[in-house]
Amino acid sequence: MSHPLGRLGLLHPFPSALNALLVGVLATVAGAQSPVAATLAFAMLGFQVSIGALNDLVDAPADAVTKPTKPIPAGAVAPRTARLVVVVGGGIGVCLSLVASPTALLLGVAGYGCGVAYDLSLKRRGIGWVAFTFAFPLLLMFAWTGAGGGLPPGWQILLPLAAMAGPALQLANALTDLDHDLATGGGGLAVRLGRRRAVWLLVGLTVAVHGMAWVAIASTQPPDVSIVIGVIGSILAAVGVMGSARGSARSTAWGWTLQAIGLAALAVAWVVAAAN
Repeated sequence: MSHPLGRLGLLHPFPSALNALLVGVLATVAGAQSPVAATLAFAMLGFQVSIGALNDLVDAPADAVTKPTKPIPAGAVAPRTARLVVVVGGGIGVCLSLVASPTALLLGVAGYGCGVAYDLSLKRRGIGWVAFTFAFPLLLMFAWTGAGGGLPPGWQILLPLAAMAGPALQLANALTDLDHDLATGGGGLAVRLGRRRAVWLLVGLTVAVHGMAWVAIASTQPPDVSIVIGVIGSILAAVGVMGSARGSARSTAWGWTLQAIGLAALAVAWVVAAAN
């Protein structure tokens, strides 16, 4: 049996596309013209594809045991091809970031470094959440600063919330791989806590992030579009957490997906409200 996405699975298309789309939307809200917003979005896409391919390269031996349908262990993608994707994706991210601005390059490379550190070391040492703590705020600054808008509006609240949201999203992702990590001796916060306590921590982080974000949004006299986007994001996140709590492979995968979309929507809602 092959991976549902075939060779495309190496690119981690959903998180890569979601992060790129989020950057493009935030850059547009920040006032960037379409070519600049597209440049930043495709730069992020390059970085994310590179990080995803590197993750599959590093995980290939363990995936051969518990996830044999993934592109590399299944033989759909050769390791040499995956290494080429890592280099080309990272190169595209660097070049397009530099086209946007030197500051975008610095922020983009810093965020890319978080992803590489996660793949090569932090994930295996059980502290992958550290990478996400820095990566999500860096993504927001990459989009807004790259568009020429300086720091995002209300950054004093937004960036700490983003730093909290990153580990929540990583924990949801870790729950999708919990059985795999237990079978291969992998570490991580979810493994250390166990499923039950990891779910409760996820619930607490999600409530804290969305609750504090809504307090901040409400204080800005937000436009209707911000409220609608934010409500949709919080509903998706709540349903996603319930999926993570159910424990099956399918429900945790969908749960993580919905939480990722929900956080992206919440970030857009906050920025639209704060920029109003």
